[in-house]
Amino acid sequence: QRKTIILITNEKEFLQEIDTRIKSRLNLDELEFKPYNLEQISQILKQRAEYAFQKNVFSESALELIAEKTFELKDLRTGIYLLKESGDQAELKASRKIEEIHVEKAIEKVNKLNVRTDKAKESSLLSLIKINNGKPARDLFKLYSKDVSFKTFMRELNDLAQSSLVELKEINEAEGKKTIVNIKEFKTINEF
Repeated sequence: QRKTIILITNEKEFLQEIDTRIKSRLNLDELEFKPYNLEQISQILKQRAEYAFQKNVFSESALELIAEKTFELKDLRTGIYLLKESGDQAELKASRKIEEIHVEKAIEKVNKLNVRTDKAKESSLLSLIKINNGKPARDLFKLYSKDVSFKTFMRELNDLAQSSLVELKEINEAEGKKTIVNIKEFKTINEF
């Protein structure tokens, strides 16, 4: 009796990380979902707008603006959020039609949310590193307890390293490679 397993991942390297013994037993077929192009995004958002709003409520230019922002961010969920938020903005102004001005307000709100989320993530990770300075990345990951994969966690650590907030040092041990994470020391004005 044959069984089928379907794996869906956002990480292209996932298959390379699977143990070779397991990989050899699986008959893998890879199906890559390509990102939507601008025209596809426009069509999807137009369908959603027709489904969610009264006919002719969205101006064409407002929908185009949402599609462009969605394409720029490469996240269709943001586009759907912008449809809703634009409608809310129009409702606040008692407008019967959703125009570019309402979309621009919605985009401002999305931009603020993204910045706030990034800063909060960065701050909580930095606090964890300060408390556990000099520990291996794997140990920090176990303590981090966010709903992120190890790969995403490492990406966040690399972002902090590129911002010169932490230092990542790879060391070779008998068990394999370890990445040690240290807070970057900054000199005070008196130390110069």
